[in-house]
Amino acid sequence: MQLHRHINVKIPSGVDNGSQLILRGEGDAPNGGGQKGDLYVVINVMPHQVFQREDNDLVCRVDVLLSKALLGGELEVPTLDGSARISMPPGTQSGAIFRLRKKGMPGLRFGGRGDELVVIRVNIPTNLSQRQRSLIEELSKEGL
Repeated sequence: MQLHRHINVKIPSGVDNGSQLILRGEGDAPNGGGQKGDLYVVINVMPHQVFQREDNDLVCRVDVLLSKALLGGELEVPTLDGSARISMPPGTQSGAIFRLRKKGMPGLRFGGRGDELVVIRVNIPTNLSQRQRSLIEELSKEGL
């Protein structure tokens, strides 16, 4: 006969997919009696809608308007601790990476935190208004 019971498991910060927790004495006892075995819990981390994990680093892709990439300026980005501001230089290219030190995942064994890598994705508009098109054509004559 199999018994079902609920137990609370404390998941430490920094665990990743495939991490195992061993709960001593929480498994089944052998048939005929004896000491209970251990319960192995295998962690399956669900994907996040903003961050992707790479070891203890987090990757965050941020969409940026073409004008912001061209002119540069302050950009607000999400972190695990809320939001942070980064300064984008003028001419930032799509795919540029900005590193936010110690804004990643906590280390499981050695403490500290990984970094957050902010990957810039420049949005190229697909439907220009007539005014936008005229302005772009004017800029094109200037070699842009």
